[in-house]
Amino acid sequence: MKLLRFYKHDWQFHFDSEVKKAAVQVGLALGQRQASDSAGAIATAEQARNRPEQFYRDQPDNASIAQRLSVIYAVLGNKESLGENSRAISTLARLLKTPYCSVYGPAPVTPTLLRLDLVWEVLRAAPAFQKLCEEKQP
Repeated sequence: MKLLRFYKHDWQFHFDSEVKKAAVQVGLALGQRQASDSAGAIATAEQARNRPEQFYRDQPDNASIAQRLSVIYAVLGNKESLGENSRAISTLARLLKTPYCSVYGPAPVTPTLLRLDLVWEVLRAAPAFQKLCEEKQP
């Protein structure tokens, strides 16, 4: 219940970039989803979606942006934006191989995260996704 009270406050934060604001919103949407507040998670993910989509159009090879969008689309349950499962799974496979070096960037995608995080539930039945969950990191 403390988590629910925490994120329902109308916090006023000032961010030095839209990317950082979107990152915080993605984290908030995940927290809302974990707290079983689907409506709140969807509303927050909708707010977070616009700027990363613009950046992704300009930088389609940017793994950080691709990861944020993947999470946003998963929270939204938006199969059309994720594309077919095979496309989403191929993006996750690429992210599993992406080295992460910043403590301030998004959390790395790992097989353990894929196995445990409920946001990937929509992909769980796919054999290719199950294989990603078992793979060792480079």
